[in-house]
Amino acid sequence: MFGVGDKNFVNNSGSYFIIQIGLIGYFLGRWFLNKVAVRFAEHPWARKVGMWAYEAKTWLQMKSTFKKLFVESYFDLLFCSFINMIALIEALDIDIYFKRRSDWICSAITIFYSAAVFMFPVYVAVVILKNFDKLDTKKVSEHHGIYYDECRTTSRVTALYNVIFMLRRLITTAVLIFLRDHAFFQC
Repeated sequence: MFGVGDKNFVNNSGSYFIIQIGLIGYFLGRWFLNKVAVRFAEHPWARKVGMWAYEAKTWLQMKSTFKKLFVESYFDLLFCSFINMIALIEALDIDIYFKRRSDWICSAITIFYSAAVFMFPVYVAVVILKNFDKLDTKKVSEHHGIYYDECRTTSRVTALYNVIFMLRRLITTAVLIFLRDHAFFQC
């Protein structure tokens, strides 16, 4: 059985947040270095730093990276969300999860990610189906290609492979977490 301390979303998914903070630091650091290099462009060192730090379409690349991280971490996020949902559902006193600022932040993050893990496959499916005829174009691929990366886009089913995979993970996690008291489902 999970203890109350074991059901904390942030503690259970710490590696996800560490990677996310690292990515934010990376992109903001390069953006900032580029701005400094532009400001001091008359110095040779600034030009070298600017050439190294410059990335075309930084914000688009950052969004794409966060989407990829979310897709890759989906199983982990499902487990963390569901475990913390169990804690919120089974709590005798719900105020325990909103007493201190850190508890409030953790509960808000849990509620946000719990909604996100359910809405994300639906969003991806809508994006793929809405743009199905244009999936191979540069514009759609640049913005949404991460959702059907390395999948054939010749049919809707193959283009939706990652969505089906996410739904499988969602069902597996729901069974393992919510039906944990039934030994049959733990095999």
